[in-house]
Amino acid sequence: MPLFGPPNTEKMRAKRNINGLIKALTYNKDGTDEEDRSIRRHAAICLGEIKDRRAVEPLIAALKDKDELTRVSAAWAIGNIGDTRAVGALIMTLRDSNKEIRETSAKALAVLGWQPADAKERVLRAIALSKWQDVIKEGVDAVEPLIATLKDSDEKVREASAKALGEFKDARIVEPLIVALKSSSSDMQATIRNVLFGMGQQSIEHLVVALRDQDRDVWINTAWVLAAIHDSQAVEALEATINPLIVELETGIREQILKEEAVERIAFNLRDHPADGQLSRMMEIDQKIAERARIRVEVVRETLEAIGEPVIKPLMGRLEFWEEQLGPAERILGEQERALEGVDIMGYVSFSKEADIVRTIISHMKTALNSLKQRDE
Repeated sequence: MPLFGPPNTEKMRAKRNINGLIKALTYNKDGTDEEDRSIRRHAAICLGEIKDRRAVEPLIAALKDKDELTRVSAAWAIGNIGDTRAVGALIMTLRDSNKEIRETSAKALAVLGWQPADAKERVLRAIALSKWQDVIKEGVDAVEPLIATLKDSDEKVREASAKALGEFKDARIVEPLIVALKSSSSDMQATIRNVLFGMGQQSIEHLVVALRDQDRDVWINTAWVLAAIHDSQAVEALEATINPLIVELETGIREQILKEEAVERIAFNLRDHPADGQLSRMMEIDQKIAERARIRVEVVRETLEAIGEPVIKPLMGRLEFWEEQLGPAERILGEQERALEGVDIMGYVSFSKEADIVRTIISHMKTALNSLKQRDE
């Protein structure tokens, strides 16, 4: 058993033990242990409450702590102490990748009476406080900071940054927005699509290159934008994506239906085990995957429809293929239904979903073809 345990920051605060709290601010016995991080966070808060200026330099150093909440606590403590020696360090944290740290630092700077020296500092402050209209008012000086914020750890901040960038018809924003499509939420992807579409001709060259990207989110969304712009430059590149898009339509429908089936099964099991946290988490994950697949299917279908006439022949070919699959599938399904008399077994349900998949694929293809034919008329 060790002779000494972790520092007791509560006792140190009660005794106003500044030196002990400053030492606790760097406590790191086990490297990544949560208890270590909690001690450092609480030490920073205690120092901020005591308001002893001897703590300012150690708190400035804590603004670089690996733990985000320790950095937040240090920024708050500095603002509460009110020592202007920390202004330079707090300005630097306005570039932190964590929204809460930036916001806490901006508020601390306001307490210290700091005013931005130029447009770039005004932009950083406005981003930190999520004042997006103030960001836009700064014009082109806002572009580079907003591009950097596309990598923020907060999804809402990334989406707000993308929307703000849409106010600038600046060629610098195209490539970073394309990169930001990777692993983004469906809402974020929709925002980026709309911004890139609004860029018009300026985005075409980069979008054509992005069609060759291996990331499915990148090339599907860039295909949507190119199809929506419908520029002659993009026609040849888009035609090469028609068959892959049809495959994605079929794959997305399958993924959506199978994940929805998985959600139904988990929900059924949860009726008997409502407190099963693992099952609940699995259901939540599958729901998100199903919804993401559903939206991808819509995006792909919209893209095929926007490409226009070149899509009709290959899409009709695939439609014929799936219609040939539907008859035997429904016949065998009917035989199984009669044989099983409603008994729910895995084989029957799987085959039932396979028939659903075929019917849904056919429905989406017919919708796309009808839209294409109406446009030609």
